[in-house]
Amino acid sequence: MLARTKIAIQITVTSALFIKSSLPFRGVTVDYSPYNPPVRQLLSEKTPLLPSGAETAGITAKFVGREKITPTISRITFSLDKGASDKILPWKAGQAVTLDFAPELDMGWEHMNDEAPESLNDDYIRTFTISNDPPEAGEGGVESGTKIQITMRKHGPATSLLWIANPRADLTIPVLGFGGEDKALLPRHKTHVKAVFIAGGVGITPLLAQANGVLSADNSLRVLWSLRGEDLPLAADTFATIPGLASRTRIFVTGSEVPGQSKIQEQLRATGAQISNGRLLQEDVSVEKGPGRKFFVCAGDKLMKLVLGWLDGDDVVFESFSY
Repeated sequence: MLARTKIAIQITVTSALFIKSSLPFRGVTVDYSPYNPPVRQLLSEKTPLLPSGAETAGITAKFVGREKITPTISRITFSLDKGASDKILPWKAGQAVTLDFAPELDMGWEHMNDEAPESLNDDYIRTFTISNDPPEAGEGGVESGTKIQITMRKHGPATSLLWIANPRADLTIPVLGFGGEDKALLPRHKTHVKAVFIAGGVGITPLLAQANGVLSADNSLRVLWSLRGEDLPLAADTFATIPGLASRTRIFVTGSEVPGQSKIQEQLRATGAQISNGRLLQEDVSVEKGPGRKFFVCAGDKLMKLVLGWLDGDDVVFESFSY
C-alpha cells in the first residue's frame, strides 16, 4: 500500500459531524510540529524505487571512496557484492539505487527527540541516481565487485555518514534495489524526439550516466541547468567527464558571488557552455519549445513547481528529490 513504510494505519470514516467554531484557536499561526511525518504516496499513485524481488536480495554496497567536488557535493563510489558466484542484474543508465542505512543509523524507537525531531519518522532508506554508466552485462548480469558512483549533496544523516566514512573501514550498506521509470530515461537511439533536460543543482545526476549515449544518437539535446555559484565546479567536472555536453548547455548562476566565481565562469565559457547570471525564467524555457520537443525535469520542489507550470500542456516527464 505504501512504499518505504513499515507500519500503516488505515482509517475508515463512516460518518462525520461538523460543529461550527468548536476549536478555540485564534490569532497568528505559530510553528508547526517538527514531528510531522513526510508525505508518502500510495503504490497506486507512484511507482516506487524499491526492490523488485529475489533478484535484489543479498546485494550490498561497500563504501570504497569519496571525491570532493564542491564544499557540499561529492562523488561517492561503492563496490557491489552478492557473493563470489552470484551475478547482479544490471541497471539502466539514468536509473537509481535504493540503499538501507538503518543498520548504521537507526538507534531504535523514541517517543520524542528535540535535538533531531525528523529522526522519529526516518526509515533511513535513501534513493540516489547512479551517475556512472552501467557496465556491459554478461550472461546472468554483472559481476560482484562492479562499481557504482553517486554524485550527492550533503544533506541529512545518511549523506553525513558518507562524508566522514573511512574507506579503510568496512562500511557496507544493504541494497534494496535498482529502479526508475523508463519514461524518465532520455532517448539513446536516433529518434525524432528533441530532448530538453532542465536541472536544478544536483538534479543533473540523471543525465550524467545517459549523456554519452544521448549525444552519440545526436538528438539535438539541450540542457538548462540552474546552479549556485559555489557549485560551479560541479559543472566543470561534468563537462570534463562528458565531452560535447558543454556546447549543449546553458547554466543559470544563482546566489551571491563567491571567490573565484568569475574565473571558473570564463573556464566554462571556454568549453562552449553558455553562462547567464540570474535565475532560470519562463522565457528561457519557452524559447526551447517547438515541434518534437520533450522536456525532462529534475529539480527541487520550488523550481519543479515553477517549471511544470511553465510547461503545462507540453510533453514533459519529471523526477523530484522526494523519493
